[in-house]
Amino acid sequence: MLPVYNTGDLVVLHAAPTYGPGDIVGYHVPDGEVGQGLLVVHRIVGGSAAAGFVLQGDNNPAPDPWLPQGPLIAGTPWVAIPGIGRAITFVHQPAALAALAVTLLVMWEIGRRPARRKAPQSAPSPV
Repeated sequence: MLPVYNTGDLVVLHAAPTYGPGDIVGYHVPDGEVGQGLLVVHRIVGGSAAAGFVLQGDNNPAPDPWLPQGPLIAGTPWVAIPGIGRAITFVHQPAALAALAVTLLVMWEIGRRPARRKAPQSAPSPV
């Protein structure tokens, strides 16, 4: 959806009473299709809630292959936070989550050890 949204942006959607051409909406890829259940954010370019909406990304040369009907529409964008979606996706990766957990455990262990103190050195005695 460039230039409005970039890959990795977090987009929070809210339901609207109706949707129509020109609206940007999020919809779920239909069951049985590649990517089923994923949320796609594109613009309505035609159709209707009953017959199915024709959707297309702003930089895509052709409309999406699906015609989602009303129940598959999740809503319209309410808030967008640039780039935060990448961080959320990264943290959900098992290796990243494990690395974060190990780092936190090491930091916790270091923080609970008593600080080492050097023994005071005595002043040299005069000869």
